[in-house]
Amino acid sequence: MSTNSSYQHSTINRGHVDEENAHATLPQEERTVNNKRSSPFLILAGVVVLSALFVATSMHTSSSRSAGDSIPLLGMAKVRSCTFKECFGNSCNQEAAPFICLRHNGGPHMGCSPIPWTPETCDDDCDLSGCSSLEVPSDTESCKGVSCGKEWCAGGQVCPGAASYQCQDGSARFGCSTDPLHWTLRTDEQACSKCCDTKSC
Repeated sequence: MSTNSSYQHSTINRGHVDEENAHATLPQEERTVNNKRSSPFLILAGVVVLSALFVATSMHTSSSRSAGDSIPLLGMAKVRSCTFKECFGNSCNQEAAPFICLRHNGGPHMGCSPIPWTPETCDDDCDLSGCSSLEVPSDTESCKGVSCGKEWCAGGQVCPGAASYQCQDGSARFGCSTDPLHWTLRTDEQACSKCCDTKSC
């Protein structure tokens, strides 16, 4: 009886050991399958690392543009407020792009930007956002009441009464406006150097 029990115990133990050994020595094919299961996680980690490197490289490239690109960049010192004359001598949208470059490389620039310009891209700039609060001096030159002259009035290209302020000389010649200060204050002198009020015709 004891012999059988000993044989059975021995057989069970040997079977248990054999099962562990069989598990420990899986065929090469099964081990390969197990390794392949973890590969998607390695691929995902690689994609995340490469994406981070790409973003970092793009940011560095963007911040190191050459000065010749004339592109305004963030991070600049506070820009001075534009003077009264500077406020009205440009065509920038004072809300969408209030930073104007007045001069660059020794000449006029007049570029508009939503962010400040860098010293490398602009020699002289100012902020137009406070222009609306400036008062127009009473002695500011205006087209209001200025006679157009008989010859001009007889020319046939006279502005109507609803927009009687007319440019008489410059690239905007014959242009009409409802604003008496449009040609004298808000327009460059090269565009219009002389204007009149067609109500005088």
